[in-house]
This record gives sequence, C-alpha cells and structure tokens, in this order.
Amino acid sequence: MLLHHCQTVTKTMPTFRLSLFAPCWHTLLMLGVGLLFCISVSQANSSTPTSPPTTAQHRFVLQLKWQHQFQFAGYYAAVQKGFYREAGLEVQLVEATPDTDVIKEVLAGHADFGISSTSLLPLRTQGHPVVAMAAIFQHSAQIFITRPVISNDDRPPVFPNLHGKKVMIESHADELYAYLQREKIDIGAMTPVAHNFGIRALTEDRIAAMSGYLTDEPFLLQQQGEPFQIFNPRQVGIDFYGDILFTTEDTIASYPKQVEAFRKASLKGWEYALNHPEEVIQWLQQRYQTQKSAAHLRFEHQKMQELIQADLIEIGHMHRGRWQHIVRTYAELNMLPAKFSLEGFLYHPPVKETLPTWLRYAIAGGVLLIVLGIFTVAYILRLNRELAGQIATSQQIEAARLRDQGRIHAANERLQGMMTHLPIALALVNADTQQFILLNPKFVATFGYQREQLQDMATFWAQCAPERSAYLQEYWQRQISNVIRHGGEIPPFEFHAQHQTGQQHILQCHMVQFDDWQLLAFVDLTEQKRLESRLQYMALHDELTGLANRTLLREQVEQAIHHAKRHQAMHFAVLFIDLDGFKAVNDEAGHAIGDELLKEAAQRIKQSLRASDQPARLGGDEFAVILHDIRHAEDALTVAQHVLDVLKQPYAVAEREFDLSASIGIALYPDHATEVKALLHAADDAMYQVKRNGKNQCQLAQNSAQPSVSI
Repeated sequence: MLLHHCQTVTKTMPTFRLSLFAPCWHTLLMLGVGLLFCISVSQANSSTPTSPPTTAQHRFVLQLKWQHQFQFAGYYAAVQKGFYREAGLEVQLVEATPDTDVIKEVLAGHADFGISSTSLLPLRTQGHPVVAMAAIFQHSAQIFITRPVISNDDRPPVFPNLHGKKVMIESHADELYAYLQREKIDIGAMTPVAHNFGIRALTEDRIAAMSGYLTDEPFLLQQQGEPFQIFNPRQVGIDFYGDILFTTEDTIASYPKQVEAFRKASLKGWEYALNHPEEVIQWLQQRYQTQKSAAHLRFEHQKMQELIQADLIEIGHMHRGRWQHIVRTYAELNMLPAKFSLEGFLYHPPVKETLPTWLRYAIAGGVLLIVLGIFTVAYILRLNRELAGQIATSQQIEAARLRDQGRIHAANERLQGMMTHLPIALALVNADTQQFILLNPKFVATFGYQREQLQDMATFWAQCAPERSAYLQEYWQRQISNVIRHGGEIPPFEFHAQHQTGQQHILQCHMVQFDDWQLLAFVDLTEQKRLESRLQYMALHDELTGLANRTLLREQVEQAIHHAKRHQAMHFAVLFIDLDGFKAVNDEAGHAIGDELLKEAAQRIKQSLRASDQPARLGGDEFAVILHDIRHAEDALTVAQHVLDVLKQPYAVAEREFDLSASIGIALYPDHATEVKALLHAADDAMYQVKRNGKNQCQLAQNSAQPSVSI
C-alpha cells in the first residue's frame, strides 16, 4: 500500500520535483523491514519465561495526624477492603498523641508516610526533603473558635482583639498564623498556650481563642449547648489545601513502584469511604476503638464532604497553580522566600518503562528517519498547495468569525433564558465598573427595581439596604479586592434588604467571580429565619406558660456561674417551687382549668420578680427562678417569701375560686454548690424537705457551712 502510494504520487509530480522524491520508497521499505525485525525481536524477548512474581508484601507505616476518627476514613477503607493487600503492601496505621510531631516521625524514619498541612512548605526551604503526594481536603479544616462576637445581623463578625489575651493554637498551623497577620493581629502581643485538644479552656473562659478543626470542636460545643463563633481563614482569601499525604524523597527513590501503589490504594480507599460512611463508622467503633460517638463521626463525614468536594474534583488532586498561589500568600506574609520553587516538592508518579533500552533507541531512530521523510513529502506538497491555501484562508477566517458570532449570540440567549426561569434573584455585574449588565425577573420582584434604576453596586446598596449602605459598600469593595489580589472566594453573607415599597427581607448574597464579570445570587432567608426563630423559641420555652423550660434553665444557670466566676463578688440563688394541692384540683376540676391555674401561677411568679431575674417552668406544677445579684441568704429568703405570699392568694377561674400554696427550696451559689447539676439538686432537695415539714414555706439548702433555715 505504501509503495503504491509513493508510485502514484511520483507519477503525478511535476518533472523538476521528481528527483527530490525518488528515493522515498526505498527508504520507507528499508525502515519497514527494520521495524518488523525490531518488533519480532521484542516479541521473542517477551515470550521468554520470566520468574514468577513474589508474594512477599512490602511493609509501610502511615503516621496519622490524630487519634482514630472519620478524618482518616480512606486509609481504614484501604486496609479493611484489602486495597493495600491487592497492591502488594502491608500498611500499619499509627495513631497520634498530643505530643506527636507527624513530620518529625516521618523525617526520622519512624514512619514512611504522614498527614500534615501546607506547613510542609517552610520545612522544604530548611532542607527537609518532604514531598506532597495528595491533598485529601481541597479546603483546609483549620479554624479559630472564640466566644460569640456581638455584631448586627447584616454585619459579619469582626475578629476579636487578642492583645494580651491567651490563645491556644496547635503546632504546624501556618495558615492560622497567616490569617492573624491578614487580620492585622499582633502575634507577638498574644500569650500562647499549649493546646490540650479539648474545649474546656474556652468554655470556662480561660482563653480568648483556640485553633480547631471544622469537623470536630463545633460538634462538641453544640452538644454541650455552648455558644461559640467560628473564624475561617477562607473569609480573607486564605484558602489552603488540608490533610496532605506526604513522604520523603528517600522513600520515593528507594521504593518508587511501592510508593505509587500506596498512593493509588489510599485514594481508592477514600472513594470507598465517602460512599460508605456507616460501614466506616462501624469499623471505627468495633476495630479501632474510637472515642467518638456515632453522631460525632457522622458530623465529621458531613463536614468533610464539603471540604473534599469529591463530586467536583478528583480525590487527592493537587493543582500546581493552586500551590503557587499558596506559596505567594506565604511569601507576602514573610513566611517563605519570594523565589521559592516547587521543584521536587510535588509528587510525580514514575513513568512506566515497558521496552528495553536498545529497542527504544532503535524505534526512536526509525521514527526520526520517517519524520524526515514526511517533512520532505510535506515540503513538496506545500509548494503545490500554497497558492490555493492563501486564497482559502481569508474565506475561512470570515466564516469562522460568523460562526463565533452565532455561538456567542446563542450562548447569550441560553444564559438569559436560564436566568429568567431560575427561582432566585440573579444579577450580572461588570467586574471593572461594577455596573449591572442583566437582572432576572426574580431580582426585580425581590427588590422592586429595574436595571435602569440601579446604575451600579453602590446605587444598589444605597437603595436596597439604606440603613447599612455605607458599611456594606465598604465591605463589598474590600472583599472584591481580596479576591483580585489573593484569589479564593467571597464567603456568603447575610443582610437586611428593603424592597422599593419599604418591605423588609433577610437575604443571603453569593458571588462567583469570572474574568471580567460577576454573577450575584440573592437567596431570600426571611421565612427560614422566622421559622428558625420560632423553632428555637419553642425548643427553649414552655408552650403553656411561655416561661423558660428545663433546657433553657440549665443554660441560664451555667451562664450565671460563668458570670459569677468572672466577678468574684457576684452571687446568685436558685429557687425550686412546687404548687401544693394542685394535683387534687387538676383531677377534680379537669385539665382545662388546671392549665389556666398554671398560667395564672406563672404570671404571678413573673410579676413578683425583678426584670433581671429569670423564671422557668420545669413541668407539671414545678417552677424555678434564678435570682441574680444576691449578696446574702436573707435576700433570697425575702424574695421567696414574697413569691409564697403571692401564690397563696385565691385563684378565680371559670367562675370558681381555688386556693393553692407552694413549697420553695433555695440554693445559693457558691455556698451550696459550684456546678450546675449540684446547684439544681440542692434546691430540689430543699424543696422536698419543705414538703416533708408540712408545705407552704421556703427553706435554704443544707451544707456544713449553712444550717437549714425555714420561714
């Protein structure tokens, strides 16, 4: 076929070009024979019997970053599902302790692989041969946690002033130090505290802030009902990789095939673990003796999915451009030299060689000769086509321009159609001028303005959020500048918006930055916030009386204890109140009248207290009260006697009159107890002592320092 083609082309060539092409078929024929010989030799060699593969497994040690938990789910899956074993590996997973330095363990040779953060970069500049192999988290989980920061609803919380304050921060938390520098926090003015990997130091107000993991401490704080505030480095454009699998250059050089097999098996394990979370949780509880509850592990899985983003990005993926951005951030904050090179730091899988060296050289030489022959033929043919090509080029360019115009027009129509039918408010904004390009109908319905009435974002903030327009405009410009300089994203934020008619909404703003324009989406949270507020109120208040319930009472007592600890001279008291004779009235008159009596009793208790005191209904005919700023036991007894007198007054319900009394127990902080449970128990015991002594009186709790007093 090739010879026939050469002869055919030769016959059609002009005479003056034939001498250039005449040797072509001889050369190609010789090359074909040579290549056939090479291939036959290669096949002969490949058919030679080889020694059977060894069944011995290579042993590796992986040093985990912390104790057994869902954070390392992929590695458990690779062990339990046999992915490591199938790759010829035996892998030991080693837990960390608070004293473990993962990077030192790997560099010292105690482990072959470890899990760390972008803090590997500074170590590379110090000459340590660490190599990043895979980024499991596309967004790092490291955060700062503080007590709640007071701010307006539409204003993001401001990072607290840590000057002279104690801050608990773990080692290798470079991105958190970068966050502090970006927030203009004087790190030298802080008082660092060794991290104990617990939350008590924060809940007891012994520190002002602590580093934590988005997948861990927030769950513990929520479980304990402790209020807290999260500050994420991503809010200021610091968006680093997290939980990076790494090794050393020596390990890669010594075992290149095994290292690559370990990486592939680990990522296969991660893919399995994320799709089978309940199976992983079962392993952790039964085989790895994790200290975490199933609910905590499920919380980890949920948060990790947001950080790994396996539905968008291949697990473990590392982009060189993203790493260069991280390096620039380090350099801007003087944490890395400006000319730091990633050469050698990012792992590259070994190239698989399947042919002998002599055969590769032979094939390369043959290919080179073929390429030279092809170039000769192409040169001759080009001379014939050159003129026709020049004529056709201008026609093709014009046709391509018309096709591009049609595609752009069609894309614009599709974009406008999509925005028109989506049920959320959308707007396209010019990134340079901040002028509106397009508003969808939902945007117009949400705010009441057409595009002609909103020139740019400054006009938008002035007309749609007039009470906070100056702040929101300044905040918007600052966030846009951060995205332009540092990359990352603008975190969604909430604000109170005003319709042209004056109607108020609570909206959440999302923004996606493209090259020369921005897509804004406004999600209406008004009904959701109203429902959340109602549900939260119902969860913490008694439905019948509107007073605080038992859950809220415990939180209020805990807050009172924290307040009293901060102000040593401040004491408070807890009253437990039980209505005497209510059960008989309820059984005789019915539950409807009983409910009315309870509501009337609740109103009397509330009206007999100061505005700062906090009444609650515990259930049935039991009530409680927190009396703040009680200096002496006599003060609490006086208030309790007043409540007792009020509750003894006759009750008129449904044209009937009822008489009730009450038994009241009193416990003082810190005289009778210093913990929530013990304090409530002391008041409850005192109330039952009153019941045993004849009811219709109040009594202090007993302890060694305070004898029982009844009135």
